[in-house]
Amino acid sequence: MTYCLIGTVWLKCKYSWWLVLACLNPDDLIISKMFRGTLVDVQDSIVMIKSARLDLKALAVRYKSTAEYCFNPSECKKNLDYLTDELERQELDASDLREISDSWIP
Repeated sequence: MTYCLIGTVWLKCKYSWWLVLACLNPDDLIISKMFRGTLVDVQDSIVMIKSARLDLKALAVRYKSTAEYCFNPSECKKNLDYLTDELERQELDASDLREISDSWIP
């Protein structure tokens, strides 16, 4: 197993002559799932947030900056609000996500 730079992220990669396998870090996986924003994506994201003990402020900042490249950033914001609401419903601290989301005007 080796590491390769994909964009600005170092990922674990395995190379062969026809295929490269790489894994996303939890932040990037949550961002990609929440851009789609289904119930299953929110549930998966909550499990990753609980298990990886992520810096939610850094996640929210990265989510917002990544959403700027999306053709519909207001939909991305709606999905971030959905995740934040679900975290709060489960009595988890989502104040950092809420702070970024409330100040974000796509």
